[in-house]
Amino acid sequence: MGARWLALAATVVAGRPGKTPLDCTFLSIQPRRIVSWGVREAAAGVVLGFLALVILAVAGILAGSRFLPSWTAAFRGLLLAVSELGLLVGPWLVVLRRRRATWHDLGLRPFNAVVGCLAASAALIVVLVGSVAWGLVLQRLGWRGQPSVRDLFGPGWQGLALAVLAVVGVAPVAEEVLFRGLVFPALRQRWGLCLGAGVSSLLFAAFHLSPASLPSLFFTGLILSLVCHYCDSLWPALWLHMGVNLMAVLAAYLV
Repeated sequence: MGARWLALAATVVAGRPGKTPLDCTFLSIQPRRIVSWGVREAAAGVVLGFLALVILAVAGILAGSRFLPSWTAAFRGLLLAVSELGLLVGPWLVVLRRRRATWHDLGLRPFNAVVGCLAASAALIVVLVGSVAWGLVLQRLGWRGQPSVRDLFGPGWQGLALAVLAVVGVAPVAEEVLFRGLVFPALRQRWGLCLGAGVSSLLFAAFHLSPASLPSLFFTGLILSLVCHYCDSLWPALWLHMGVNLMAVLAAYLV
């Protein structure tokens, strides 16, 4: 009996013949789609997306300093939304232009509505529970998490509208296309489900530049990757991401 368990453990860690280590084939339900880009191209897409974000942010800051006497919450909100759109430059150049692929290849394809809605709903509960639990840990330790959405966009209904536009509308689309549409499939194809989801989620968490929130963001990234993998589409993960961000915005303004 002991030898059988050792053989099973060795199979999981070392991988089956023809598989990469930690391939997690036993977790795979949907057949994998072969993508036409590799890990290097995905890395190039991330770099290009970040550069575009920085360029747009710097251009907006310079324009605001030149033409606006003082920065308003509306300007900060619009600047954040426009800068986040820069993340789409990487997938556009690497996949749509260089590989002549389509948005369908990036994951924006039809899916089973029942499975997708059930997966996104269940995952939303899991993510919210994890976020609340980590928030309690941060409160216990006296650490500060991500900046307050209310402080960033300002109070009142105008601030709420801007937060919904930037945080619920633009940010999930740009981040999901980059991290789950471009990066995750390439890493999964090269290294398997576990490492692919783990590395892409780590990049997703690090992107937010909030060390105290890194575990919570990493956990959220893992759930988003698994939803995308099992639904074979980016749409359920996108709706899930929007739902999580919407809950955070409503909590900041209405609670």
